[in-house]
Amino acid sequence: MPWEGSRGGLTGAVTDSAGAAIGPLAANPQTASVADAARAAMTDGVVLGGYVAAGFVLLGLIASFLIPSAPVADGDASGPAREAEWALH
Repeated sequence: MPWEGSRGGLTGAVTDSAGAAIGPLAANPQTASVADAARAAMTDGVVLGGYVAAGFVLLGLIASFLIPSAPVADGDASGPAREAEWALH
């Protein structure tokens, strides 16, 4: 099996297979403890990823509340919209 050998090989096999190697590792009594550790590590990684994603969503929500809601008055307009208005006249 590709994960037999070094400890780094087991880690690489679980990581490269996105956890699919945990099942065969659990089936072998010699690597059952490795499967338990890999299962826990994958779970911790998914939880951490979820918290990071939730943090970015919260950051986006906060940023959306910081966008000013007052419209710009017609006399104060400048930039491409104002230039386009002058081009039409």
